[in-house]
Amino acid sequence: MPFEDVFFTAADGVRLHGWFVPGDVKVQEEGRRPLTLLFFHGNAENIGDGLDIVVRAREAGYPVLVVDYRGYGESAGSPTETGLYSDGRAALEYLRSRPDVDEGRIAVWGRSIGAAIAVDAALDATPKTGDPAAPAKPPAGVILESGSGTCRGSAPTGSTRPPGS
Repeated sequence: MPFEDVFFTAADGVRLHGWFVPGDVKVQEEGRRPLTLLFFHGNAENIGDGLDIVVRAREAGYPVLVVDYRGYGESAGSPTETGLYSDGRAALEYLRSRPDVDEGRIAVWGRSIGAAIAVDAALDATPKTGDPAAPAKPPAGVILESGSGTCRGSAPTGSTRPPGS
């Protein structure tokens, strides 16, 4: 299965890692970019635990970005609740910056702890332009799988949800 190792940076400078897997072009709709999935894994998982979803999505023609949060896999740092939310927003912004992704056709998918990260990223959506005055473009969809509603208890105590969230 073809994939691209990708690295991007969270707002606080932490270097994050993921795999971008292109969709199978044989099944993609002619003349229209496919929906791209952004998958956030569960606690005690890593990007390899999302391969079941990646394989099925690719076969259906959907590109997928799976991401390791700070302190997981090849991503730097240590997990905190605030940091995990920041990682989710950085992953969405990274996808929006890719020329092969239609920023209006991104769906975020979160499993377990990843569900809270997906919701936060969707609610905090910012435009690809980086212009804070420009209106935010929300994701095309949000998929929540076995969500818990918060990262609390999965990250060290003392961290809080970012202000305004």
